Amino acid sequence: MLTAKELLGRAQALEPQLVEWRRTLHRHPEVGFDLTQTKALVKKALTEMGYEPKDCGKAGVIALAGGKKPGKTILLRGDMDALPIQEESGVDYASEVSGKMHGCGHDMHTAMMLGAAQLLKEHEDEIADSVEIIKGLIDYAYKFEREPISVSKLVIGMKCGGSDGLSGITANPLVGRFSDLLISKGGTTILTEVPEMFGAETILMNRCANEELFHQTVDLINDFKNYFKSHNQTIYENPSPGNKKGGISTLEDKSLGCTQKSGSALVKGVLQYGDTVKTPGLNLLSAPGNDLVAATALAAAGAHIVLFTTGRGTPFASPVPTMKIATNSRLAGKKSNWIDFNAGVLVEDKTMEEETKALFDLVVETASGRQVCSEAAGFHDMAIFKQGVTL
Repeated sequence: MLTAKELLGRAQALEPQLVEWRRTLHRHPEVGFDLTQTKALVKKALTEMGYEPKDCGKAGVIALAGGKKPGKTILLRGDMDALPIQEESGVDYASEVSGKMHGCGHDMHTAMMLGAAQLLKEHEDEIADSVEIIKGLIDYAYKFEREPISVSKLVIGMKCGGSDGLSGITANPLVGRFSDLLISKGGTTILTEVPEMFGAETILMNRCANEELFHQTVDLINDFKNYFKSHNQTIYENPSPGNKKGGISTLEDKSLGCTQKSGSALVKGVLQYGDTVKTPGLNLLSAPGNDLVAATALAAAGAHIVLFTTGRGTPFASPVPTMKIATNSRLAGKKSNWIDFNAGVLVEDKTMEEETKALFDLVVETASGRQVCSEAAGFHDMAIFKQGVTL
């Protein structure tokens, strides 16, 4: 059976073919259910891989991998349609169809699905065996028993999304105070969403524990700016329309709120995307601002729980317990099935000291088995940082 490293190597070897598929699709966009050329490309590629593709609905294509052994069925789905807009990107593989463009990534969806289909076909005899191995791991995990440990072992991710004018006044400073408290007890916190540090990054740079970490933090920021430039993306295209409706006027407003989640502790570690935390204390993680991509990266880095502050609300969840902290009482009241903690009381009748203790106690309860709202609702989402632009 292929190892993960071998599978990754095979996937990387497919990159030139993926690029060719994606650029061909990008040059010939089709809109709505009129996907004649797109379907023809997909069916031809699948047939050459050894599949027997079939039409599905008005504009879909399906193919089956495996099926030779009993087991669960897993569906992989990708979009194929473009948008009715004029492309002005200037890239050498730009749309050749006037008024139509792959502007939201469905050309990449299709190419990635074909790449996945290629890998699955090459190893379809192993699929059922892999499922059995996963079942074995689940059975092994069920044998674990809870035992008391120190809070110094806790690793907590920190993220915000759907921020509003109160984010930098209530929830984010509260999470910062929580971070300081946990670190004072030997614990670890991780701050991410690098694009939302732009404009306030010097606050973090000035708190680096040593010169090496300072330079790593500078690189963390500049690497993300260069990533945007390499995809012709405006670096400062922030805040979002929702942020503006919530009362945030500039990127600096948003970034100052983001960095408040780090509290006042020294930066003790800087992690690249996919790294796992090794040093107790405050760590910075390279990941985009996208809620689910960043929260998944926090979980992959070793976070046991993600604290997610929000002023506008979101029901999403990550692979680990994702605790929603409302910036205002109105949101907490209207979306009580989403929100786990209301920081809005900080501008009403509660002190920062009181709410820091209350949040800390809730995090300890959650680490001890209490379910957050998204868990109780059965949500566990995941998203991987992909090629192209992710804000």
